[in-house]
Amino acid sequence: MLAIAGTAWWLTLHEHRVANNFSFAPIVEVAVLFAGIFVTMTPALLLLNARAPGSDCASRGSSSGPRASCRASSTTRRPT
Repeated sequence: MLAIAGTAWWLTLHEHRVANNFSFAPIVEVAVLFAGIFVTMTPALLLLNARAPGSDCASRGSSSGPRASCRASSTTRRPT
């Protein structure tokens, strides 16, 4: 997709881009917005995966307290 966009930009006459007031600012803005969304989703997804049924945290139940250290690695899981 980037190759097609680059080719289209390269083949377009400079006068046409100037006449249309073309800039990459909106494209960069959307890219930054999506990057921010994915960065902020990461901790929530990790938490959901750690608390999923069958994970080490979910099998501990509520007796471990809200601040219990839960690791979802394969080395800390108990056999089922």
